[in-house]
Amino acid sequence: MSIIGKPLELISRITKLDLDKKYEVKEYREKRSLQANDYYWCLVTEIGNALNKSKEEIHRQMLKDYSQQSVISVSEEVDIKGFIPYYEEVGSGYVGNKR
Repeated sequence: MSIIGKPLELISRITKLDLDKKYEVKEYREKRSLQANDYYWCLVTEIGNALNKSKEEIHRQMLKDYSQQSVISVSEEVDIKGFIPYYEEVGSGYVGNKR
């Protein structure tokens, strides 16, 4: 369920929510239109064709070069592929005696 509106409009709706459930409140952002999304993938495909690379390779490179990045520590035992679709290993180390 999604409740969208200005703060004063939301107050009466929020008081009617189930008290046993948890909810998330975040700022509303317009989603990119399907037309804009199609145009992005068209451009990515054209770049890929020019560079003899797949659109997926170009998309990954664009994310790597132009998106926000964070470095996180993850235990070697965790399969990160199920949690983060785009990642790159930058190194390894030990915490205590665990890698």
